Amino acid sequence: ADLKSALQVLNPIISDEDRPASERADALLERGCCFGNSGDHQHALLDFTAVVALKGPSKEQMADALFNRGVAKGMLGDTQGALADYTAVVTLEGAPREQVAQALVNSGVAKGMLGDIQGELADYTAVLTLAGAPKEQVAKALVNRGFAKGEQGDTQGELADYTAVVTLEGAPAEEVANALFNRGLAKGRLGDSQGELADYTAVMILEGAPAEEVANAL
Repeated sequence: ADLKSALQVLNPIISDEDRPASERADALLERGCCFGNSGDHQHALLDFTAVVALKGPSKEQMADALFNRGVAKGMLGDTQGALADYTAVVTLEGAPREQVAQALVNSGVAKGMLGDIQGELADYTAVLTLAGAPKEQVAKALVNRGFAKGEQGDTQGELADYTAVVTLEGAPAEEVANALFNRGLAKGRLGDSQGELADYTAVMILEGAPAEEVANAL
């Protein structure tokens, strides 16, 4: 019902070619997100592609469309296509820093899925050096980079990244909980049972920690 009512509002705007490109782009972006949220990623992809093809959308709208199209492609199993769209956001002149940071995190994930571990690590590091990157994306990049380092056998580097999240002022509770739990696992692999237990305990008393992370730490 929500999708149907949204389409009733958005479809006339999108089909009205006399409207400014920015208005049609906003409507296409919203409709694409509605399709994506309902699980219809193919129609979402078409709407985001339509924004990219428009003449006159803002850099923010273009970055939004490319990023969301990358997500849709990923949901449809097209990891290479998703990576291409995330890269397009990163290289888009004038794209907002927040969108560039999000695209770098997702690009890193995509590269990891494709087996490009060095490229994955480089993307996460690029988030950390990006001026104005939101704390949420910095925390995600650190958690992901820590995990990737652990997969490569660099447990000390892994620990350092998780600790950086725990001490990052303004990091979301979800990412802090994730970092604490993963740091506990890493400490356990190093034989530090006391440190492992301390991190699991920290997850359980962390305000705002997701229930799933708390359950894992029990």
